[in-house]
Order: sequence, then C-alpha cells, then structure tokens
Amino acid sequence: MVVLTGPRRGICRACLACGKGRLFCGYLAVRPICTVCGNDNEQYPSDDFASYVTIFLVLHLLVQALFFADRTWAMSSLFGGAVAMPIFLLATLALLPFAKEAVIGFSWAVGAKRNPVASSWTDDLDESALSEL
Repeated sequence: MVVLTGPRRGICRACLACGKGRLFCGYLAVRPICTVCGNDNEQYPSDDFASYVTIFLVLHLLVQALFFADRTWAMSSLFGGAVAMPIFLLATLALLPFAKEAVIGFSWAVGAKRNPVASSWTDDLDESALSEL
C-alpha cells in the first residue's frame, strides 16, 4: 500500500521515491535532492505537524509512566518534576526527526506538495502598485 510506503521509507531515513538515498542531511535538515534518483525532497511539506505528532506521542507514552511512578513511589513533586523533565526533553528530541520523516513520507504518499516557490510576491506588481501599499 503506497500510503504506508511513504512513512515507512521516511522513518527509515530513506529517499521517498527510490528508497535508497538519504532523506536527511542533518538532524532535521531535509536533503534537497536525492543523490541516487534526483528526487526533489524539499517539495513535500512537514511544517509544524511533525512537532504536534511528537508532542502527542511523547505525552501519551510518558504521562502514563509518570502516573505509574507517582502511584508506586512516594516522591515529592519537585523530585518527580526534576526526573520527568529531562526524560520528556530527551524523548521529544529523539522522536522529532522520526516524526518529521514520517510526516514527509505521508505527504509524498498522498501527493501533497508545497506551492512552487516564487522569488517574491512583489515581482508581479509594478512600481505604481507598490507605491500604493
């Protein structure tokens, strides 16, 4: 199924079109052009949705563990927060690239693309229209 192929290739950090090239060239930087097949990877949006997916996953996974720890051990709120915050931070930073890759893969699978990048919206206006702004 094509809809699952995109997120699967994205999570594996592979090019969406060929599955062989690398999708990212850093932590969250999308490789503009695949070195294997030449696919334009920047045309697939992820924007803020990857962050929302990451927050959703981290909260649903770790809040349950936090409730379990609170009911199991008698600890102060300060200590619980001091332990939980770094765990939440590390989990968020660990899951964010995979969520972004999955979102980009899903965008590829359903055919969602960014609008062509225009050099500037003012290129289409003449000087008299600009002076009226």
